[in-house]
Amino acid sequence: MKVVVVVVVVVVVVVAVVVVVVIIVVVVIIVVVIIVVVVIVAYVVVLFFFCRGANECSIKFQAQFYIINHFML
Repeated sequence: MKVVVVVVVVVVVVVAVVVVVVIIVVVVIIVVVIIVVVVIVAYVVVLFFFCRGANECSIKFQAQFYIINHFML
């Protein structure tokens, strides 16, 4: 009976640790995604409000999205 109890306790502890690690990883991924989205949105808003000419705007946007796409890929 003692062996069964030890095996059950070990299995429960391992499952608990795995669940905690998975939860931590998911939370970290969500936080990173939120930060990236907020930074990109903030940058686009800043560009939108601070660029004066339409041509200047489109050039900045094209350059920025080219850089973003280049690094994402």
